[in-house]
Amino acid sequence: MASVLAVVGELYYPLRWLMLLAFVLIILDLRWGVAAARMRGEDVQFSRAGRRTINKMIDYFCWATVAGLIEAALFNKFSIQGIPIGQLLLMIFIFAFEIDSVYSNYCEARSIKKRWDILKWVSKKTSLEKVEQK
Repeated sequence: MASVLAVVGELYYPLRWLMLLAFVLIILDLRWGVAAARMRGEDVQFSRAGRRTINKMIDYFCWATVAGLIEAALFNKFSIQGIPIGQLLLMIFIFAFEIDSVYSNYCEARSIKKRWDILKWVSKKTSLEKVEQK
């Protein structure tokens, strides 16, 4: 049991601050998601909101596991001050979508026109001709 806990601790310990950030983002998304639903006049079902929030927490735990396994397989030698680069990059990529969700819900709850969308920014294609012209 001790050896299993050691492996699990080694996998998740470098991500402790990122997992705390994930928890904060999930709570913010819940708060602003409920506010946005109320603004749209929807009936807010707290059991459904709670299930979706717990599901997001489990998803982040799974993403942290995948990030740890990718780190162990590909980036084992690379770290910045003890923070594994592979895990950090994957979690930041996943956080971008959660931050976009929080931002969307916040803007909708406050009746603010959303100014940027992370999904459009990531999928934006620029041709080489436009780059050369600039």
